[in-house]
Amino acid sequence: MTDEILSTYGNRLRVRVCGVCIENNRILLIKHKSITKSGVFYAPPGGGINPNESAVEALKREFLEETGLEIAVNRLLFVNDYVKPPLHGVELFFEVGRVSGELRLGIDPETQNQIIESISWLDISEVKSLKSEEKHSFLDLIKSFDEIYTLDKYLTQL
Repeated sequence: MTDEILSTYGNRLRVRVCGVCIENNRILLIKHKSITKSGVFYAPPGGGINPNESAVEALKREFLEETGLEIAVNRLLFVNDYVKPPLHGVELFFEVGRVSGELRLGIDPETQNQIIESISWLDISEVKSLKSEEKHSFLDLIKSFDEIYTLDKYLTQL
């Protein structure tokens, strides 16, 4: 799995979109197979932007592929610049809301071996109980979901 992740996403700049969807004080997170020590990584739904596709179009497509949900894309929350060679991603995080659809485990069409393990709504205590290397770094910066809306507009991991 590590080889496939590195060959698919490594040694190139990747521009990604991610959707922060919060309902009933729970955040929607996808559990991915990962190159972390524990082998898992939790992050909001999202993925790469295709050529000639807007960030909003990409996020709607990715959300539908991964979760089965149609969404409305609201405001840009922050940008995360992830630089850990051979991986480099510039991630645009948007606030999103569910419009329709039933939550279901989707696919990541960029990889042959599916890296999406599960999808679930987690409350803040469940998010905080995850190890730092098992979740997106912005989730370590907050004590409540309300704090997502007050994060610096530019975050970086070097």
